[in-house]
Amino acid sequence: MIFECKNHASAVKAIYIREFSDKISNIFRHACKGVVVVSSRLQSGAENIAKSRGVGIVKYDERGFEVIAQRKGGIGADSGFIKSQIFNDTPVKPLKFSAYYDGSFFSSVDHFLGSLGKLQPVKKARTDRKSGDSIPYISNGKIQQTAHRLLGHIRYSTGPVDLIKVCSVLSLDLSFTQLSIQDANGEPILESANFGLKSIQIHSHNNKHRERFTLAHEVGHFYLGHDQYLQSESIVEHDLLATDKTGNAFDYERLETQANLFASELLLPVQVFSAKVENFRRQQGIIDKGHGYIFVDDQPCNYSIYHELLTELSSYFDVSQHAIEIKLKRMQLLTDQRTKRENFTKAVYRLQNDDGTKLRE
Repeated sequence: MIFECKNHASAVKAIYIREFSDKISNIFRHACKGVVVVSSRLQSGAENIAKSRGVGIVKYDERGFEVIAQRKGGIGADSGFIKSQIFNDTPVKPLKFSAYYDGSFFSSVDHFLGSLGKLQPVKKARTDRKSGDSIPYISNGKIQQTAHRLLGHIRYSTGPVDLIKVCSVLSLDLSFTQLSIQDANGEPILESANFGLKSIQIHSHNNKHRERFTLAHEVGHFYLGHDQYLQSESIVEHDLLATDKTGNAFDYERLETQANLFASELLLPVQVFSAKVENFRRQQGIIDKGHGYIFVDDQPCNYSIYHELLTELSSYFDVSQHAIEIKLKRMQLLTDQRTKRENFTKAVYRLQNDDGTKLRE
């Protein structure tokens, strides 16, 4: 076996795969096989050359996440996801190790190197699996119960959940850094975790609410037993948006969805949250006029009260207004008939008097 490394900042051109194959063929004939190790994706056409000439491809990303591929039914069985790491230009959550060789895809070094010593071709991974076949489904109710049990361990009663105490109870090594790092796709890495070492490292956020949700998300991975699938991972903002409706066919998306739901249940405990919402409705004299428990549309009178609700709940639980809104919708407490949506990530709301002068920001 001969390995050639291509540490290119941009996509590796197909011509390099062809040249490597030609050199091996000219020198060794058929007595040797080659593997190209890359740190970036391959250009279009490289996949066909690798397949037709029997060249193996390994991609390594030091900031990618690690899966436990040897476990039966693990994420590593999803060859479509591994293939996208090496050959597709579409940004996806990066794996630390991904490889293609002799018609099969691998997501761990051990699995890949073990295949090189086999006399017979490695059995190809299935590509026809439906989403979530490997990662067990956990109902929303079950995740809610699990989060409630953890809150009991820290004797939570009301207000913002103490995540430092949560990590202490779970014996998680939590640290904060001022590092500002990005993944291979240029996305800021918000947090890194090592499941074997039970460690979480929060990177520079400049957004307290997002930092708290990111930490709660990572706690969810640990508490839901995701360490049986993951060895390490890095969190980017896309992971915090994962839901069961994203339509991503890869197994890791189910893990992120479960962690996000757990974070919501941990930071916004349903009983305390429901009581606080009802308390606000009484204070504001809000009643259901046939439009729903909480109703909002584009009318300033309705939007103003709704914004005040989001602001109060965000302050009380120390989470973002966006997280509050998602929780209201999930609990079916919100009827939203707005046609002009504001961008929650900007968190800017403006009300004006009839003459157009600014009343409040």
